[in-house]
Amino acid sequence: MLIRMRAALLLALLPCLCAQRVHAEDVRLPSPERIDTAIERGVAWLLEEAKPAGNHGGVGETALVAFTLHHCGLRESQEGRQAKALRKTMRWLERHGHARKARDEPKAQTYDLALQLMLLRVRGRAEDREQMERLTRMLCTRQARNGQWWYDGLGAPDIDVGDNSNTQFAVLALGHAQAAGLTVPRETWERTRGWWTASPGTKGGFGYASGGSAKSAATGSMTAAGIACLALCDAALSEPAPDAGLARSQAVRRKATAFLADVFSVTRNHGPTVARKKQRQRNAGRGWLHYYLWSVERAMVLADQEKLGARDWYAEGAARLLATQQKDGSWRQEKPLYATCFALLFLTRAAD
Repeated sequence: MLIRMRAALLLALLPCLCAQRVHAEDVRLPSPERIDTAIERGVAWLLEEAKPAGNHGGVGETALVAFTLHHCGLRESQEGRQAKALRKTMRWLERHGHARKARDEPKAQTYDLALQLMLLRVRGRAEDREQMERLTRMLCTRQARNGQWWYDGLGAPDIDVGDNSNTQFAVLALGHAQAAGLTVPRETWERTRGWWTASPGTKGGFGYASGGSAKSAATGSMTAAGIACLALCDAALSEPAPDAGLARSQAVRRKATAFLADVFSVTRNHGPTVARKKQRQRNAGRGWLHYYLWSVERAMVLADQEKLGARDWYAEGAARLLATQQKDGSWRQEKPLYATCFALLFLTRAAD
């Protein structure tokens, strides 16, 4: 009797489950005009949020906003009020950027250094090259023994472990440095690839604190981070010819991609665990949704994948973002400044 009841329930639910699957896979990409309008509205909101001095909080937040504005096509050399506001923001960063003095280097946050390096690369000025070289050296010298990065450089390079979010930003920034022709030591790439290939969970996903004895459950955002970082490592270590670690890295990437495809959603970041319920509630129950979507975009673009399994990740993500943009042009899950930047960076994937 119990088996028959379960079978009947499954048959009753099957049309709904199939409809949900078809709906998810048949989402159409919004028109370029609608995406452009959403980007324009988001840019306008970010510029309106600037403080009188041109900043958006600290160095990291301000660099993230300026990086996003550049990805959205705004340039200091342009005419108009928006370009003038961007020039003001860049002047603030030039005055207040971290590590202007040698004694400040260990205290500078990895996120801040990485975002400044990424920003200077997309800014594209020859006169910024010396500062980019300095930021690159700082990131390389603060790598932990196991190949990760931590929040600051205190104790580096003698610290044992870091976390996968700081590591993601550091590796993305070093990818920008390498693309700009700067020197990133081969051992830096080897250490971080060694970390990612040694640390996936049993199903192939990655968690935030996967180092040492403080392992955490896999999340969508950190799994995407692992895919992106391995793609950059593989590219860097394949010159002048593929090395012996490539096959292992590709196998880890395939398993991580399969895990990400299995948990992919545009309404929530897979994880965190039930033990972090309060944190999920603070993030509107979505676990840093927009950071996760941007991480998926980075992973898929760097891995050159238009589909995630059978899913059109960009079409689904873009449709969701256009549907949830606020009337003022922002996105409001997580901290609005972060959510809006990450949403715009997802939408402007073609900027790479």
